[in-house]
Amino acid sequence: MLNIYIIVIKKQFADDSVKQMIMSAKRIAVDDDHICVCAIDCSDSFCSEISNVGIDEILIYTTSAKGMLYLEQTIEILHDLWKCRKIGLIFMENNSYGIACSVRLALLTNGEAIIDCIGIERTQNGFAAIKPIFSSKIRAKININNRCCIMTLRNNSSVEIERHKKTTFIRESLIVKNVPWVLEDKEMSKSDSSLEDAERVVIAGRGIKNSDDLKLVENFANSINAMLAGTRPLIYSGLLPAERQVGQSGTIIAPRLCIVIGASGASPLIEGIKNAKTIIAINKDRDARIFKLADYGIVSDFREVFKNR
Repeated sequence: MLNIYIIVIKKQFADDSVKQMIMSAKRIAVDDDHICVCAIDCSDSFCSEISNVGIDEILIYTTSAKGMLYLEQTIEILHDLWKCRKIGLIFMENNSYGIACSVRLALLTNGEAIIDCIGIERTQNGFAAIKPIFSSKIRAKININNRCCIMTLRNNSSVEIERHKKTTFIRESLIVKNVPWVLEDKEMSKSDSSLEDAERVVIAGRGIKNSDDLKLVENFANSINAMLAGTRPLIYSGLLPAERQVGQSGTIIAPRLCIVIGASGASPLIEGIKNAKTIIAINKDRDARIFKLADYGIVSDFREVFKNR
């Protein structure tokens, strides 16, 4: 028997991404498999809407969080769920938050994280994820056997779900714990959380290795009244929440000033910041690609730069 879980967070209604995950789960499930939607802080109308789509269970979590759960809080909930329910396959939304959760959860469960998939099919020994590679010119089939797999599914098209029997509801109330690495333990206001509107942005890259490094960068950002953001590797490491990701798969920005620290300048980041009016790069690798885009560059370890401020 395969336990298939669909993770949905803060939904008011079942949009196409949710329908896509439910239909993909139903498509590969056989008679003994168990399909569950884990609805975290979703509305009653959402739970009612998916209550007769042919899934076996809706697990409703109501947390004490005022706004969106921080990444580490969501991972803690899902890790505890995985430990007690022996989950074989998890679907999450194909956005920066879902991708970051998938990668971190795979590390904790010794499982597989496969992101940006376009489909899934059952095989003789398990199942296979279908994923576009090489700029979507080739479709790869990735076989998964006997390990927990966390997938994010690309929303391909508008989907309608067939209606079936009513579903079992299980309700849980949680008091989420404060997370020590969170920048501010409060719900960010619209103006605080809008990277797109920020006049000054400081971006932390892969060179920021731990929370002490991040604190240096954060203090610098605060000193110039800039918003702190990160590249995809930093988001995946859990040092910053997913809504702070800059790049092709995060937020595209065009601030008056963009300072990039410890990032080599991979294509997704370049696409995300190329419209900035002034770009300053700090990197100890003089051959880093980011210097080709930057208006000004400092070839040095950022720790030494900040030590001498």
